[in-house]
Amino acid sequence: MERSEIAIIIPCFNEEETIVSVVRNSLSYGTPIVVNDKSTDKSIELLNQIKGEIIIKSNNTNMGYEKTLQAGFEIAQKNGFKYAITLDADNQFNHTDIGNLINKSSNFDIVIAQRNKLQRIAENFFSIIFNSFFKIRDPLSGLKFYKMNLFLENNKVFDSKNLIGTELLCFSIKKRKKISTIEVETTERKDKPRYGSSFKANIKIFIGLFKALKKIYS
Repeated sequence: MERSEIAIIIPCFNEEETIVSVVRNSLSYGTPIVVNDKSTDKSIELLNQIKGEIIIKSNNTNMGYEKTLQAGFEIAQKNGFKYAITLDADNQFNHTDIGNLINKSSNFDIVIAQRNKLQRIAENFFSIIFNSFFKIRDPLSGLKFYKMNLFLENNKVFDSKNLIGTELLCFSIKKRKKISTIEVETTERKDKPRYGSSFKANIKIFIGLFKALKKIYS
C-alpha cells in the first residue's frame, strides 16, 4: 500500500489549538483531506499556512459531523484514493496509531482504533450493544481505516442518516465484510467536545444507535 493511495479525512470545526499538529503528523501516512465545517476561529487561516500536499474544503454552512465526513469521502473518491482513514481533529489519538491501522489493514476492509476510554454514557451503551452483537467495542471511534470500494458499494454514502459516522460500518457489517480492530490509548481534549452538550450529544447517540441497528437488520 502506497502513501499516495491513502486519504486521511479530517473533519474540522473550531480546532485552532490542535488542527496544525494533527495535519502535520498525518502527512507521512497519506494525503490529508481537511473539511472545514464553517469554523469561526482561526482554523482555516492556520490550515492555509501548512506546507505539504493537503486538500482543504470549506463547507458553506455548518453541516455537522456526519455530513462533513461524507464530503471528505466524496473528495477522496473523486481524487482516486483507494483507501481512506478518518481522523478527528482534536489530537486525542497518537498519530503513530495511523500507521498501526495501516499495518493491520492488509486482510481487512475496515480497521477500527478502539479507545481505552469512552466519553459519554450513550457511547458506552453503544459500545456494549455493538460488542455483544458484532464484537466491535468502539464503533464511534474517530480513527478508522476503510477500503474505498466500500463507499462505492454503498452508493457513495458514508453517512447520510445521522448514524454518528457509522452508516458505512453498518453496511459493511450487514454485507459481512472483514472488520478488525486495534487497541489504542487516547488523551483527553482540553476544551469542550465539538459534538454538542452532554445531554444533546447523548440523545443524538442513542438515536444513532437505533438507526444503526435498523440499518443492519432491515
